[in-house]
Amino acid sequence: MALEKKAVSILISALLVFAMSLAAMGLVWVMGMPSIYRQTDLQGFEHSKIVLMAIDGKIMEVASEGFGARKELFLGLQKPVKFDDVNDLVGIELPVSDYADFFSKNAQQQLGNLFISRTGNAIELRLSYTEFDLNFNNLRGLGLGNYTLTFDNNGLVDTNKVKIIIGVE
Repeated sequence: MALEKKAVSILISALLVFAMSLAAMGLVWVMGMPSIYRQTDLQGFEHSKIVLMAIDGKIMEVASEGFGARKELFLGLQKPVKFDDVNDLVGIELPVSDYADFFSKNAQQQLGNLFISRTGNAIELRLSYTEFDLNFNNLRGLGLGNYTLTFDNNGLVDTNKVKIIIGVE
């Protein structure tokens, strides 16, 4: 009879240790995953911001050098970039997790020509210009991968804007 009680107690302790291990793993998962999501979103946001700042820098350089100037920019894209001929805009839209609180919802920021806004679970980064007429050579966007963008200054157009042609080589 004493042996049967010991066997039951070993079985109960094994089940309790297993249950406590599962509870500890669940706790780590629940507490750790928001941090992982937030860090991933932050890295995507920072990379996209750097890409758009580099494009902005090349546009400003080629514009300041005058007619006939040409600049190249090598890009390794982790997120797609969209071009919009109508509004002279370049933009990236990033989906973000519910945990990403590094940029508050319904907020807007401006860093030079870069506009950053968040609505819901998406952040949009856009470059906007009034002094340039950007022509994207029939490009509507770039997907993931490596590209070399060329920026050509074609001088002033009728609206007294500098016409900059952006192409991919």
